[in-house]
Amino acid sequence: MAELGQGWYAHNLLPEEAAPGLAALSKLLDERGRARAEVQRIVSPFFQSVDRAVLERYRDLAVDQVLLPLIAADADALERRGDELAALITGIA
Repeated sequence: MAELGQGWYAHNLLPEEAAPGLAALSKLLDERGRARAEVQRIVSPFFQSVDRAVLERYRDLAVDQVLLPLIAADADALERRGDELAALITGIA
């Protein structure tokens, strides 16, 4: 991955669990003379509990994208969940 890949994807990991893999990736990229910007870092906490503090820790680890599940039983619930997620991520960059 560090030699030719364009992205690193971690599934079902909270920031503390993703940190060692991200550190190892950075080291491997450095060893191969690749810039950090060449590789997207994507994490999905999947169904683990996520709040603003968790999202801020992902940001502090230089994660480029956090994939949050948007699952609901019907259209109304989907809209409510979308609004909840929008409020959760607003202002985190």
